[in-house]
Amino acid sequence: MIGDRIRERRIELGMTQDELAKKLGYKTRSTITRIEKNDNDVNQSTLVKIAEALDVPPEYFIAPIEHPNRHSHIMKYIELMKGLSDADIDNVMQYIDFLHSKKGDKS
Repeated sequence: MIGDRIRERRIELGMTQDELAKKLGYKTRSTITRIEKNDNDVNQSTLVKIAEALDVPPEYFIAPIEHPNRHSHIMKYIELMKGLSDADIDNVMQYIDFLHSKKGDKS
């Protein structure tokens, strides 16, 4: 459910309900608590605001994702790669290719 996904993402970011409530303009966390418990329906505009506050696209909360934490990890590593030299990026890409080829050998 949407509330569960919101809670998972908030926790993944190390954000409290109070912090999320403040980002969204709520005075207290009670609305966030109700949303996360799936007691409150979330309209489209609110979902967009929550997605922005949690740094994910809105469809993150409604589309099935095989590994919910994988998206943020991938984005984190992409950001880290921006600080690497071209040679280091080549090494990373070669390692990824190696892992893919290993996966193919197990089939």
